Amino acid sequence: MKIFRKKIGFIFIAVMLLISLGIFGWGCGRKHADTEAPSVAESEANLEKDKGILSIDGEAAKAEDEKQPDPIDGGKSDQADKGKVNPAHTSENGESVSESPVIIKEDYSRYFDGINGCAVFYNSRANTFHIYQEEMASVRVSPCSTFKVISTLIGLEEGLVDSEESRMGYDGTIYENTTWNQDLNLKEAFQKSCVWYYRKLLDQVGEEKVKKWVDALDYGNCDISQWKGDGSVNGGAEELNGFWLESSLEISAREQTEVLARIFDGNTEFQEKYVSMLRDMMKTEDEDTCGIEIYGKTGTGQNGNHADAWYVGMTVDGEETNYFAVRLAAAKESRITGADAKNIALRIIHK
Repeated sequence: MKIFRKKIGFIFIAVMLLISLGIFGWGCGRKHADTEAPSVAESEANLEKDKGILSIDGEAAKAEDEKQPDPIDGGKSDQADKGKVNPAHTSENGESVSESPVIIKEDYSRYFDGINGCAVFYNSRANTFHIYQEEMASVRVSPCSTFKVISTLIGLEEGLVDSEESRMGYDGTIYENTTWNQDLNLKEAFQKSCVWYYRKLLDQVGEEKVKKWVDALDYGNCDISQWKGDGSVNGGAEELNGFWLESSLEISAREQTEVLARIFDGNTEFQEKYVSMLRDMMKTEDEDTCGIEIYGKTGTGQNGNHADAWYVGMTVDGEETNYFAVRLAAAKESRITGADAKNIALRIIHK
């Protein structure tokens, strides 16, 4: 009986030990399970959190993509075309103006005294044209000596002349215009409209560089292919002919005003110091200008039985600048000149 009780005691202890081990193992297992497997609520919360992170990153990625240049245009932005300025888009003070210009038809016939001609006055700030004889003002013809405005700037920019005093030697040829029969500096050559001086100047610059500047200015038809001219003017003398003298280069009166606006509004690659120098050379010294500053250049050309005469430039009245071009066209026998065009322009300005 005593032995039986001892066995029962051992069995009871063993059972209790097994139960204790089982409870311990279950508790550890539960603890481990809680660590590895979150509840359904926790899982959903974590999923929403992950979605939020993905959403934020997605927006950031989208924003980053939007910053990248479009591969179609090679990464160029609108600023890439900054050098190409439409004169009808930017005025002299850099203000944006209407893309479509306002055209006002004028009757200036009383100033022309029966001479066939046209006149254009352009205000780039208001993007407004005042035009007499609109159809004629759109016809391209030779710029003649008004191209010296461009030649002067090209010569300065390319370093062939560096000031108004830059002098070229006279070769002794006797010209009908006796003011050309001497050494001349740049200002004298411009104001005396000396062809041989500018023929030498442009030959030194070279056709390729001149073409580059003409294209950049969008100067009329931009055609300088007859570099030496066609020999149709000034008795065919080589030094008195060129692409700008009744030859391949042509421009309309309206285009003349647009080119002048580009230059003097600062919308070209010409340096301001050279533009200012040109402006001084263009200053008209006429009396009785009514407080209006006038700057201009004449031009005269004859080709066969046809004659062209120009006066182009600008007026400055306080803060107001207007660009103008007056062109006359007549039979050669009429003997019209740039001086006639200038007189008509001044009469219109002082009206």
